[in-house]
Amino acid sequence: MNMEPRRLEPAHLAQLLLFAPDADEEQRYQAFREAPGRLSEPDQFILQMLSVPEYKTRLRSLHFQATLQEKTEEIRGSLQCLRQASLELKNSRKLAKILEFVLAMGNYLNDGQPKTNKTTGFKINFLTELNSTKTVDGKSTFLHILAKSLSQHFPELLGFAQDLPTVPLAAKVNQRALTGDLADLHGTISEIQAACQTMSPSSEDRFAVVMAVSSEQPVPAPCWAMGWLDRTSSGSSGHCRPQQRFWAQVVVHPGILEEVSSWIM
Repeated sequence: MNMEPRRLEPAHLAQLLLFAPDADEEQRYQAFREAPGRLSEPDQFILQMLSVPEYKTRLRSLHFQATLQEKTEEIRGSLQCLRQASLELKNSRKLAKILEFVLAMGNYLNDGQPKTNKTTGFKINFLTELNSTKTVDGKSTFLHILAKSLSQHFPELLGFAQDLPTVPLAAKVNQRALTGDLADLHGTISEIQAACQTMSPSSEDRFAVVMAVSSEQPVPAPCWAMGWLDRTSSGSSGHCRPQQRFWAQVVVHPGILEEVSSWIM
């Protein structure tokens, strides 16, 4: 059992894992141990595979080893994309100014509501509601008014998207899938390390020797990676939820409410 990964492609290893028998099927196969000729050739192959100690662990380990570099490169690329997009959002002065105007306009519109205090921030998901917040006549939305006002008074801010070239790419990254992939990688590494402790290396079984090298390769840790993104976006060493980040950063400059009141209509 040399554990030679180059003899099988990752796709072949995945197929072997997919069609590996469950516990009940294994028992039925064992009934043919003394008369394997009664089985078809594919079933004989499976019966032979069952004679390998911890064969499923070995298959998963070989598949992990064969796909590790590709997976880590993909994960690292996604993390770098998210980090760069976070820095672009954090450092864009044009976007920060637009967010200030959104806050100022919201406060101005709320002045007509009883017992409404001026807020100093808003949750980021409020931005998704700008296109659905309509004027009294229903002909325009908050977003229309914002775009018109910026176009008339601050046209230089309309090119804010040029500050955020990586954001559209980062928006396509599925964070839940990314953290799941990281957790799967580290779970497999833990399984391999545990198996290396139970399968002593010998001249006939090189599992522990071969897999010890794979399990020691650096892989981004799930908690570290997500914490890294949090710190990058918040600009601090602490952790904050995505919805909280702009709350602290969007601050109204003195006099902006008075300025907005003159051109918001």
